[in-house]
Amino acid sequence: MSLGIDNIKEIFQRIKNRDFSGNTGLAVKNSIYQFLTNIAAKGGGFVFIIFLARMLTPETFGLYSLAMSVIMIFYGFSDLGISTTLINRVSYYLGKRNYERAKPILSYLIKIKVLLVFIVLMALFMASSKIAHFYGKPIYLALLAGMLFLISRGMVSISESISFSFNNFKATFYKEIFFQTSKLILLILAAFFIIQRSTLTEMNIFILISIVAFSYFLTFFVNMFLLKKDLNVLKKRPQIKLKNKKKINYLLIATSAMIFSGMFFGYIDSIMLGKYVLADFIGFYNIAYTLIGGITPFLTFSFVLFPIFSRLSKGRLNKGFKKTLSISIQMSVLVFIFVLIFSPMIVNILFGQKYLQSVSVLRILSLLLILIPLISLYSSYFISRGKSGTLAKLLILSTLINIGLNYLLISYLIPYGDIFAVFGVATSSVVSQFIYLSALIFFKRWV
Repeated sequence: MSLGIDNIKEIFQRIKNRDFSGNTGLAVKNSIYQFLTNIAAKGGGFVFIIFLARMLTPETFGLYSLAMSVIMIFYGFSDLGISTTLINRVSYYLGKRNYERAKPILSYLIKIKVLLVFIVLMALFMASSKIAHFYGKPIYLALLAGMLFLISRGMVSISESISFSFNNFKATFYKEIFFQTSKLILLILAAFFIIQRSTLTEMNIFILISIVAFSYFLTFFVNMFLLKKDLNVLKKRPQIKLKNKKKINYLLIATSAMIFSGMFFGYIDSIMLGKYVLADFIGFYNIAYTLIGGITPFLTFSFVLFPIFSRLSKGRLNKGFKKTLSISIQMSVLVFIFVLIFSPMIVNILFGQKYLQSVSVLRILSLLLILIPLISLYSSYFISRGKSGTLAKLLILSTLINIGLNYLLISYLIPYGDIFAVFGVATSSVVSQFIYLSALIFFKRWV
């Protein structure tokens, strides 16, 4: 406990003295901006979801959640670890001021990204009708709007990865403020001028997803403007032939398996529930999952430390890892207890009585408030040590366990009612994440 308190005191002392020297200082500075970015992202995201959920019925909100889950799975195919690979490799060479090596890697990964987005766009276009028919729910137009989402989200993802590679967390903070603000303003305008006057559920969901996509488009141009100074550093460097493509491709393949499996953890639950339960219950589950997802980034430091972890020796990396782990555990346990006790009040205040069936689901999922921050920290450790392959194998295994448990528990519990199937899916998520964390802890001794 004293280790965590001492580290917290050290952080506040550095902030007070504005001492951001060295790797520790850089981590503190980045943590401040990332913390502010999380406030903007999750604060804006919470307001958006609260406004959306209150504006829509649980059924319509459930359909929106189902459509977005399907779209995000397709988005996973369009990224396949490119963002993480970009941060890992480009950040490494930028840290050494080797801009000539960083530039061709960046160009190579952007070309792959463009190709993947095009392929996935065509796949989504051809599959949208069949997917909507499979679920028997009015989400066809929403999936078509997902094509705009894939393009705009992909553009922002690349620009954001460049920000992290340059350790420019300040630009990411301003970008996030703009995105959340523009998204909320467009939602409010749509609510008053379009959605309230329309009784077509499918068209309303199409409009909502298009709003998010358009906000991403605007955000991309804002972020590129903020990155202008950083990008000029690379523009002035001559383009050289990329060497060791095999090494980049290996990292990309290993990371892609990890990233795509991670996407399944977040969205496969809604996708599997969508076939068996009414749309209302998909909405109840996503309210609970959204609350957990909104809290966990405030407990996670790994993404801030990832560019720095990539530059440290094993000894210094282990020391920094232990300090961060101590702080993360203390914070996670306290927040878990708070959410467990006050779940009814949280759901009622934020979303209203029509979503109170989410309370029991939220209590089950609250265990993720302890598991996810630790998983994120251990994952960054594995990646920084060049063990993305091991990480990918463990994540794929835990994802398969999650899918298998989902199927078994849904099949067993659905006769007792839709809400019991939702309880089963929530339990599956917690169990599979626990197994994943246990495996990470076990295999870390050999990393």
